[in-house]
Amino acid sequence: MTLKIEPRLGVEVYVNQENTISISNPEQNNEHGEIEDVIVCIHPDYVDAVIDALQKCKAEIFKA
Repeated sequence: MTLKIEPRLGVEVYVNQENTISISNPEQNNEHGEIEDVIVCIHPDYVDAVIDALQKCKAEIFKA
């Protein structure tokens, strides 16, 4: 199962079963003007903590 989090409009965060987080942000283009995803592998022990932190950030953004 892949978890999708949208911390703000246009930014998509996916967390998959391989403990990989992929972040797509249209404001972060490469030198060719293409959207470049950021992919981070995290240790399985920290997946829940990272997801919790992302959800807290999302809540803070939407409160503002």
